[in-house]
Amino acid sequence: MAGPVGGLIGLLWTSTVTTKLGLPELTPRLPSFVAAVLSLLGFVFPEAIVFLGVGIPLGLLAGQLAGRNDFLLGFVPVLLITGLVGAILHRVVATVVASAVGAWLLVIGALAALNQFGGLVTAVANQPWGVIIAAGLFALAGSVYQLAVRPSPEEAERLRAERERLKLRKAEEKALEKRWGAK
Repeated sequence: MAGPVGGLIGLLWTSTVTTKLGLPELTPRLPSFVAAVLSLLGFVFPEAIVFLGVGIPLGLLAGQLAGRNDFLLGFVPVLLITGLVGAILHRVVATVVASAVGAWLLVIGALAALNQFGGLVTAVANQPWGVIIAAGLFALAGSVYQLAVRPSPEEAERLRAERERLKLRKAEEKALEKRWGAK
């Protein structure tokens, strides 16, 4: 998931950041190049994409609040601090983003599947807040499930290693019983 998100960050934020930093107009292919690099980085090191995905928008907001003359003074510290917090809370941020995207796709897919019932889809389309609330509830449920019920990757790895160790111990006990003829 971090690869495509990195590509979106590259496409959406590159020209905005270069403009706000006062850099001269670079090649029009720069956002595509940055998107490709961030996509690759997202597949290799997803925490970097969370760092940028959280840090850039909040840094731009802080830079805007600081004003045109002090843009860097607002942008850089907020980018670093919020990006670092986002990277530290990588699992939480990734869970919320994945749940939100999944919930939105579920709701849109359900509407597409129910399109043959024109009246229902038309009624729902006339009330967009209902669709947004439904997607929000699905996202909330997905986030709670992933954070509260499923073990973290570290915990899952520890449980897997413990099961392997127990399996190896049972095999050793069985071999010892077989060797000594115990029944």
